[in-house]
Parts: sequence; C-alpha cells; structure tokens
Amino acid sequence: MLDGPMIEPTSADPFSRSGRATLCASDRAIRFPVIVGVTGHRDIDMNPQSTVFQGVQAKVRETFAILKNRFPTGGLYLLSGAAAGADQLVAAVAAEVQIPLIIVAPMPVADYEEAILKDTASNGENALKTFKRFWNETDTDKTALTLELPWLNDATGKRSSELQYEQFAVFLSRYSHVLLALWDGEERRDGSKRGGTAQVIQLRQMGESDAEAFALSPLFPRDTSRLDLTLSGPIVHIVTPRGTARAEPPPPSSAAPEVRLWEEKHTRLKGEAEKVVAYAWSPDGLAADWEIPFWRRIEELNKSIAKAIRQNAAGVEKHVGYIRPAKNDVGLENIAPHLAYLRRLQATADMAAQGMQQKLMGEGDLAMRSYAGFLARLKLMFWLRGGAHFFFAITIPGSVFLLGAFAHGKGFCDLWTPPWSLRCRDAWPFLAIGYAVLIGWAGLYYTCKVKKEHWQEKFLDYRAIAEAMRVQVFWCLAAMPSAVSDHYLRKHFDELGWIQQALRGPALWAAAVALKLETPQRDNIRECWLENQHNWFVGADDKSGKYLLNEQALKFHATNAHRFFWVGVFFATCLAAYAVAEARHSVAPRELLEGVLILVSTLSFGMAGFHGLYMEKMSYEAHAHAYLRMGRLFGKALAEEDKTNDVDKYREIILELGREALAENADWLIDHRGRPISNPQNVAG
Repeated sequence: MLDGPMIEPTSADPFSRSGRATLCASDRAIRFPVIVGVTGHRDIDMNPQSTVFQGVQAKVRETFAILKNRFPTGGLYLLSGAAAGADQLVAAVAAEVQIPLIIVAPMPVADYEEAILKDTASNGENALKTFKRFWNETDTDKTALTLELPWLNDATGKRSSELQYEQFAVFLSRYSHVLLALWDGEERRDGSKRGGTAQVIQLRQMGESDAEAFALSPLFPRDTSRLDLTLSGPIVHIVTPRGTARAEPPPPSSAAPEVRLWEEKHTRLKGEAEKVVAYAWSPDGLAADWEIPFWRRIEELNKSIAKAIRQNAAGVEKHVGYIRPAKNDVGLENIAPHLAYLRRLQATADMAAQGMQQKLMGEGDLAMRSYAGFLARLKLMFWLRGGAHFFFAITIPGSVFLLGAFAHGKGFCDLWTPPWSLRCRDAWPFLAIGYAVLIGWAGLYYTCKVKKEHWQEKFLDYRAIAEAMRVQVFWCLAAMPSAVSDHYLRKHFDELGWIQQALRGPALWAAAVALKLETPQRDNIRECWLENQHNWFVGADDKSGKYLLNEQALKFHATNAHRFFWVGVFFATCLAAYAVAEARHSVAPRELLEGVLILVSTLSFGMAGFHGLYMEKMSYEAHAHAYLRMGRLFGKALAEEDKTNDVDKYREIILELGREALAENADWLIDHRGRPISNPQNVAG
C-alpha cells in the first residue's frame, strides 16, 4: 500500500461525505468472496532479475496456490491499493494466477494518481502507468471492482492524505480474510507513519478502535465496542527488505525469503468442538496444508449455492424478485451489475437455506393446520420428504404402537377364525421386528445423514447469512456504506464466527453501490423491504402472515396434545378399573379387552408426546411472538418513513431497523442452535 507522500486534495469534486466506485459489468459465478488484502513497502527491489524480487514473487505465488487449493469453487479476490512496489508485485502475480483484483484508491483517483507520480520512493511514471492499467481494466475477471474512499476531515476540519492512508489501512485490516504483508518486520522504521505497513500490521493485531480514521469514516461503525470478540484473521508475512535500505550485496539465488504466519491458536476439550483461544506468530512458516477453520464453512456454503443454482436456476430469479422492485431499478443502470451480484448472493443463500429447511422440516405448509395436512406429511414421510423433525417425532407413537401391540395385542388374533387366528399369532413377532427396524432406521438416519452432514447447523447458518444479506442490500440502497459484518454476531467468535467472516466480502460490493448513489432509493426500499417484510411477518392487516401461520400451528398441536393426553388418561383409568374388577373376580379375564385398553392408552400418550415434541422443536410459540414484534417494527418504520423528508433522519431509521432485524435474527439463530435435533433413539427408546 502507499504510505506517502503527503498531499492536499486537488480534485474538483472532494466528496466530503462519500467516495466513488467504478462499477464494471461482470458475469462471474455467484459465490461468497474470500478477500486477500496486501500491504507492503513501496521501495522494494522491483528488478525482475534480482534474487530478492524473484524470491518474494515465488513466495507470493506459493501462497496463492495454497489459497486456491483451499477454495476450489473459486471466490478468491485480491484487495490492493495498487501502489508502487509490493502492491503492484502482488497484483501482477494475482493476475497471472487468475485471481481478480479489487483496487481501492485511498482518495479520489485524480489525487491518488498525483501522489503515485510524485512518490520519490519509486519510479513514479512506471508505477502510475501500472496503476492505470489495473484501474482501467474492463475485464472483470481481472479487475472486478474499483473503489475510491471518501475524503475525511480531522478534528480541525482539515483534510490530509495521511488521514486517507490511515483510512485505507483500517479498510485493509477490517475487510481482508487473509492479510499478505511484504514487510521487513522493523516496526520502528515506519511505526509512527499513519497508514504505513507497520500500522496495518498493528491494526490487524490490536484492533482498529484507536485509529482516528476509524472514528471519522462513514465506512466503519460509530458504536463499536472495545469488547468486540470478532477475529481479525491471519497474516502471512513474507520478509521483504527495502530496496533503498540495503547496503550489503543481495543474497545468493538459493536463499528464499522467510515466511512468518500470524494465525489462530486452538484448543480442543474432550467432547467439545475446536475453539480459537488466541492469535500468535507461528515459527513453522506457511505449510502446504495450511487451513483456517472458517474456510471450510465458506467453501461448503459456496458448494451449496452452486448446487442450488444447478438444480433450480429459475428459482434464483424468483428469489431475486423478492428484493427487486417491479420497475426493475430504473435509473440505477450505473450500479446495476454489482447490485445484481449482491441480490443474487442473498437469493442463492436463501435457496441454500431453503434446501436444508426442506430436509429438516419437509415440504409444504409449515403450519400443518388440519388433519389433511397431517396425513399429507405422513404420506410424504415414507419418501423422507416430510422432514427429519416430523419423521423423528412420528417415531414416538409409531414405536409405542408396535411395541404395545406386540406385548398386549395378541388377543386380536382371536377375532379371526382358524386357521387365520393361528397364522396371526405366528406372524405376531414381526411387530417386534418392526419396532426394532423403526427405531434402528431412525437412529441410523440421524447418525449417518442429519448429524454427519450437519443439516441443522447449515440450515440455521445459511438462513442467518441470507437475512443478513437482505439487510446489506437495503443499507447500500439507502446510500449507507455500512457493513453488516460490523453489526452482526460481533460477540460470537467461535462456531458462529464464520458467519461474520462470510459477510465481509459482500460488504465491499455494498460499499461500492452506496458510494455511487447520491440519495437513498426510498421507493425501492419501501416496496421491497419495508412493505414486503411487514406483509411477510403479519400481513397487510397486521393479523396474518407468518405470525398467523405459527399461531395456528401452535393451537393445532397444543390442542391435539391436550386431547390425546386426556384420551390416554381416560383409557388408562378404564384399564385400572378393569384390572381391579378382574382381581376381585367381578369380571372374567379377557385378553382382547385388556390389550385394547393398553394399546389405546399408550398410543394416545404417544400421540400427545408427538404433538408436544414437534411443537417444541418447531418453536411455533417463539416464532409467533418474534414475527408479531418484527411485523409491528416494520409497520412503525413505514409510518416514520412517511413522516420525514430529511435524508439523515431517513438513514437513521433504516440503520436502526437493520440493526433490529439483525438482532432478532441473531436471537433466533442462537435459540435454535440451543435446541439441536436429537437422536430419536433417545426419545423413542
């Protein structure tokens, strides 16, 4: 990155509030991006024949090879200022290995080009020529996005390029999944220079809260807690000497530069998942099998997205239509490609979540409001399309019926005449076999499919990402470059930390859209977010929508659980009375009657347990309360939006609404993760 020289802004349009984004059309595959940021010295040896240059270049190429191997579905991008020296060296290697570039100018591009030209630490003319080649590249497989950061005013109201470079340093630290540093490691050399390589490393390790640019820039949150537990991510440090500082001869050609890795250190307790406890420098360097835990989650998400697109390409457009206005973005042609990219990310994440939801909860109406719906699900269950929750819940009455019939139902065989009664008794052991098969199959299905393939975790996580992306889309349409990743799950760094990491990449495209817009797209936001979500939660009449469906489902299951329980009590009482009468010889023993009473009472209790368990696992009551609250919140936002014409107040409403939506979604995610789907053997056994 560029850490000098200092200049004052000269561009005609200073962009006092926002910067610029050049949006290039792209037909790239839809996937959640993984960002590799680069920082380094401008005055490194750039002679292609030198051993220093060749050694550093080889290590950069090796690093990219390892990263590409970890993400076979693609999605890698290089985030760079494309300044002289390290930035341009790494950008050239990225282009060579087909990693698209995201070029960020720390200030309006005209001022930045002047700074590059005047830079005394490098050949300004050559560096500027290379920068322009990257910046003006129209092939989005090479340069996917260009972005100009907004000008900032310091406490005295003045602007300086020093503050701009610090803003870019924070930007690099905050939005890179992996930070690649071509640095000599000497903090004292440029530790006092704001925006220099040493400061980027420091921000990555210690956090960005103390940087002045962090508090001033509209790109970063104003209310970040110092107790934020979000992990910054690893640093790959390729030890790179400055070209102007080396008086001794260059090292021999066999000498390769040292590579240091600042990465997560983990601990694993017995019976628990692996947890991150700290970051530290690793003395072992960069291994060929290097991997960060959240990488696997992002790659799995991208694979699920690719599968959803292959299986239902038309469904992608259908889901995009939910967050795209009927007028189809009239007047927004200049931001259409990246806005479409963000919408497709949201839509495909939504489809991936929906696919996992169908596996867990089945197809059709979730409410199951009538016995017709119940019978339909029962039919679907035989093809395992009724959902794992339903299948495991129905195992309870099914296993109770089979075991009870085997133990107490032989009297039914007496209803048949010989030889059928004898054949019935001979076949009776098959009920016990059926019981064992049902319980065994349910346990096997849970172990080998539901648990092994992490159905519930994927459904919850993908749904969380889809809802967070919905907020991100409409924040950027409100001309707010705020990143959802700065407001979501910031206190969760272990098993949920990967969700916040996955949201980092799309935030760059959202910032590009927001910085390009002059004013919020109020009609778009109202139609596709405020009204859409209000109607989805509670309907246009404030009494229907998903709230009503969950209320009806809750009533249906609660009523039937109550009914079946008291039916079971009635028949259990009859059984007790019959047993007392039989003991007193008041009635003659009848195996058939006793079997019927036992079977009906146990089956009734089993059905009561089914309805109660299913109601609990589906969380109908909690959902109904949450949907009613969110519906009213969106209704309130609609009313407040109508009352204000002030742009800043409007943005405050949209920002607060987004935070509330994220908070509600986080509560939903944590609540459901606390109720994992259980092995049916533990219940039915």
